[in-house]
Amino acid sequence: MADNNKTIGIVMTSFLIILLGVVFLSQTADQVNAATNRQFINSESVPISFNSTGVPNDTLRYSVANPPTGWRASGACPLANVVIANSSGHALTITTDYILSTSYGNFTIVNNADNNDSGAHGLDSSNATFVSYSYCGSSYQTGFSATILQLVPGFFALAILCAIAFIIFWVLRNEGVQIDI
Repeated sequence: MADNNKTIGIVMTSFLIILLGVVFLSQTADQVNAATNRQFINSESVPISFNSTGVPNDTLRYSVANPPTGWRASGACPLANVVIANSSGHALTITTDYILSTSYGNFTIVNNADNNDSGAHGLDSSNATFVSYSYCGSSYQTGFSATILQLVPGFFALAILCAIAFIIFWVLRNEGVQIDI
């Protein structure tokens, strides 16, 4: 009877450890995903400055909330998939309506007829401008380190599977089942 209780205790403890391992696997995979994939921002509001005649101030540089910094600002990881739009969703055209610096995460609005208060794009002082883009987060990894990080969840899952197999073989052997490998 003592052997039976010992086996049940080991199986229950093993089950809890495996369950905890699966939870940690999920968290590890989420962290690896954040460190090896770009983060996306959708419709970040950027207020645009206009003068008294309804013309956008084309001397100001507007910056996104997550500009490239440090090694990312050197051009190693610039902003990507940048779309600047007005509140009605009309996308502005790069170089025609705005000038963008992806390495520094800033842009200027071009002073043209479409961008004026009564222009076709409807930019005005009561209108928000929205910027959507992808950027490299603070823990973003590239190259070989990203490759190694992406292997971690797989090896973690293999370790959990090996632990399950070991526990099953141990319990079966203690129950008198002959296993030849």
